[in-house]
Amino acid sequence: MAPVVVPATYDVILTAAKEGQFDYMEAPLTPADLRAALNYRKEQNLPMKTVLLKRGEKARIKDTHIVALARIAVALGFTAYIQEKDEIQEIRAEKSSDQ
Repeated sequence: MAPVVVPATYDVILTAAKEGQFDYMEAPLTPADLRAALNYRKEQNLPMKTVLLKRGEKARIKDTHIVALARIAVALGFTAYIQEKDEIQEIRAEKSSDQ
């Protein structure tokens, strides 16, 4: 795999919340609500190329967060990153051929 090129800034920054939810603009959102919010952002022609998911104050990043964000990234066409401690990693996912 190619090395991760980490952007200097991100269009959207999310934090992990409890129960697989995300904090976006200080509002807790389920994955479905997050997808709707990011889709609205995209429809409004606001920047939507890079999204960073950070660890929350009360919740760490779990597999449920990563899977949900990967699905949203593929559906809406942006690049997703996660930050745990000081390390940033890209979430690499693609549509399967049967979709």
